[in-house]
Amino acid sequence: MLGEITVPIIDNDIYVLAVTQKFVIVNNSYEGILIFNKNLEKIDVYEICSDLMIYQVYSDYNTDTIVIHDAESGTMYIICLRDKKQIVIKDQFLPYTEFCYFEENSFLLRHLDYMYKFSLLTGEVIEKKFQKEKIIANNQDEYIIELDEETLIYKNKEMGIVLSFSEVTTSIDVKNRYIILYNETYLELFYLDKIIGKYTVNQKMELRKAVIDRDCIYFILNKKNDTTENIIHKKTITEVRKNLE
Repeated sequence: MLGEITVPIIDNDIYVLAVTQKFVIVNNSYEGILIFNKNLEKIDVYEICSDLMIYQVYSDYNTDTIVIHDAESGTMYIICLRDKKQIVIKDQFLPYTEFCYFEENSFLLRHLDYMYKFSLLTGEVIEKKFQKEKIIANNQDEYIIELDEETLIYKNKEMGIVLSFSEVTTSIDVKNRYIILYNETYLELFYLDKIIGKYTVNQKMELRKAVIDRDCIYFILNKKNDTTENIIHKKTITEVRKNLE
């Protein structure tokens, strides 16, 4: 896999970013998605519908499956990126959070204090259950949980620790014990509760979305005052760590 990569995308309002084992996905304006390999070489343009407004995109890393939620139209799309098979779910107007957990033939989404389990085979809701724990970010069995107004913890199957930052006023992502906090102008990289790297956005650009992969971070950057001029950017975690040295 190559190191730092920058790919410009012009005349396209890019605001959604997701990563799977083999693919990087961004929205293609309001019609579908652009599919790239991990070196940001475009390999496909996948049309979904006109006037698509993506509120959330969830990715099953190991199976290269994504779930796109357009809450405005109440439509959910389950798409296998390997064979382009698609299941469409109607009447899904609830504003689900960014939480998602994939199982073998199902996935869980959250709205308020309830988890909704959907079948990956039919799209049907097969279970609804109460879940009080406030999860603000997750990557399968890795969780950032807000215990109270002053305490955040990181938890996985082996451990749970109190984090050094007590609140998240920016966007957040987590993977393999790495945590990123970011807004439009900067990003901070943590390993558990220790800050290990920083990334400062070019003054002409704004950071719209960032996602951690196994050894790198992918970014969507928009030109200020013109969201149709975009950059998809990839930096290795090693490169981001250098900015703190």
